[in-house]
Amino acid sequence: MKSMTGYNFSEFRINDSEYRLELKSYNSKGLEFSIRLPEEISFMESEIRDELKKIVKRGKIYLKISSSSSEVNESSLNEEFIIENIKRINAMEKHMNISLDKSFLLSRREAFFESKDIPKENELKKIVMKNLVKACKSYDSFRKREGKKHLEDINKSIKSIIANLKKIEGLLPSSVENIKKKYSEKFNEFIKMGPPASERVFQEIAILVDKADVNEELVRFKEHLNFFKKSIKKDEGSKKMVFITQEMLREMNTMGVKCGDAAISHLVVENKNEIEKIRELLMNIE
Repeated sequence: MKSMTGYNFSEFRINDSEYRLELKSYNSKGLEFSIRLPEEISFMESEIRDELKKIVKRGKIYLKISSSSSEVNESSLNEEFIIENIKRINAMEKHMNISLDKSFLLSRREAFFESKDIPKENELKKIVMKNLVKACKSYDSFRKREGKKHLEDINKSIKSIIANLKKIEGLLPSSVENIKKKYSEKFNEFIKMGPPASERVFQEIAILVDKADVNEELVRFKEHLNFFKKSIKKDEGSKKMVFITQEMLREMNTMGVKCGDAAISHLVVENKNEIEKIRELLMNIE
């Protein structure tokens, strides 16, 4: 089980350039990427995306790689390149009688790198991918640790739910008897009116007692709970488990409506609260 929330920061060097790699992710219904790369490795975006897909199935993934070589630095300015190209542009302006913006020259990689300091693409790719794979492993370990914490919290909620179910089962017999007692006086009053009235009241009491019986809901809830526990064990994905919790919540709501016992109602509320805790945790699980 992995959390969709993860983070990793690392640094590495290529020749005289220092690179900083930041990888983080947040909750999302699908899989989204936001990748920012310096110009010299922008050609690698597709391969980087494919590498990230190996470890993530869902979430909003942010990857930023920056380098000292992509910052404007007086000491790294290639004056020869700038001067030569300004002369060419001036000549073009004079020849064509137009005015051109020369600031675009500063966005060119050649303006800050001597050609001898620029690694070949294959060498650059090898070093970057090696450090990306290393960062991905650390990032994935972070997500697994967070997922383990979520699983522990989910199991705590499951234990609380099971304990409350046992209490509900213990209270049910007395709850049904209390309902019978509640309406017995009413039945005794109407029975004096004769068979038609007494029969109608008896039917009403029978219906009320039947409605108060939540054994069917308890059985279905336990089935859903067991199915949920199996899904967690198999790590079948949070989307499926969210659907199961919806069914669990539906059965709890029905119990709360049918049962008029205050003690049972309080336990139902506690279980609904635990189910909501589980649902919130599932929202952050891949």
